[in-house]
Amino acid sequence: MSHNTGLVTSAAFSPDGRFVAYEIDPSVPGQPSRIFLIPAQGGESSQVYEEMRPPEYKGNDRLRLLDWTADGRFLAIASQRAGKGALHLLPVRDGKATGAPQFVQFGEFESAFITSRGGLTYWSRKPESFWAVYLAPLDLGGHPGDWKRLDPPAAGRGYPQPSWSSDSNQIVYVTSNGEGDIGGTSVVHLYSLLAGTDREIYRAPGYILCVLANQHPNLFCSATTHETKILSISVESGTIALLHTVPASPLGHYIAYTDDDDRGIYIYEVDPLKWKILRWDIGTQQSSVSEFAASAVPYTVHQQWLVRRDRQTLDVRPRSGGEWRTVVHLSTHLKPAAVVSCFSPDGKWLYYRDLDSAGKASLFRVSIPSGTPERLGDLPATGLGGGIRISPNGSNIVFSAMDPAPGELYLLENFVPMESKR
Repeated sequence: MSHNTGLVTSAAFSPDGRFVAYEIDPSVPGQPSRIFLIPAQGGESSQVYEEMRPPEYKGNDRLRLLDWTADGRFLAIASQRAGKGALHLLPVRDGKATGAPQFVQFGEFESAFITSRGGLTYWSRKPESFWAVYLAPLDLGGHPGDWKRLDPPAAGRGYPQPSWSSDSNQIVYVTSNGEGDIGGTSVVHLYSLLAGTDREIYRAPGYILCVLANQHPNLFCSATTHETKILSISVESGTIALLHTVPASPLGHYIAYTDDDDRGIYIYEVDPLKWKILRWDIGTQQSSVSEFAASAVPYTVHQQWLVRRDRQTLDVRPRSGGEWRTVVHLSTHLKPAAVVSCFSPDGKWLYYRDLDSAGKASLFRVSIPSGTPERLGDLPATGLGGGIRISPNGSNIVFSAMDPAPGELYLLENFVPMESKR
């Protein structure tokens, strides 16, 4: 592998125009992010710094090149080397690093640039209320009613993955405080539609996703730190049973759904090239590969269908096998991370997010295996990611999306140390 294989995520000219600093985020998990310097007129690049991601990668928690200082003596970088996000200054001279990064202050430095007076203007976004989960009734035509935001808001960086109970009366979802050594503390919530109450079921360090069992009053959860544990948690007593431990994989394992009789648990195994869907049998305690998605992640799995996004289309094929068939041509302005979809419980409809003719994020559906897309109504949030889930009885819809707290713009002055006299 080349020493600088990956994606160039930022670059900046030195104040005197002699060098270009650039950052490479690795394309292979387990490799560090790196910063290089290269002469602006051409020549060999030189690595000046590298840093591994935290054990549990959380969005922007990575090394980031921000800019050069006005005097050209330092590269301003956002680093996790102090245990959490902070601004550091990396001393450089003549295309080489001359020392270790120097700590300046803690903070979320997502993007920044040096002003003409030498100050650092930077953008910071707080993690509170990073995710939101919304609930709405559906009429017989699939149109959503008024959206209600569930509380507490889903803070942190972890996807809440709301999931329905088989009787359509409860929703399980996960929040995270985004703090701690391994992905923060995840909190599992159970929301009751009948009582309108939200209660905490379980909390633990790491990244947790849960689904409700179909035939029993318990949850099945995947709890990931340095390995993934499959847990069974009683909704009534809170009793926790360890069912299975999955060895570490490059990007992790995540619980997806269970058999109708709860005898098997389906787990996504993620690697850089494809997602495997593993079925773990509770009785025999054996794993088997259920399906493959060699070139695209199956965004939604139904008893009858798989759906994937391929460039600007949504493609469907029978879960039993066969060819992919395009059912939706998405707006060219819709970002890939904004594509979310789900099937109706009977498998006759595919619900999805797209932009309408006015460029507004909206809920659509199309009949399967072919049909004309129809706009159903507005969505309550426009952030990326998330998901859509229809209740088993088809009467309600839950929608989750990034809904971050407003970012703030700061100016930092007098943060560069004085140049020593020689």
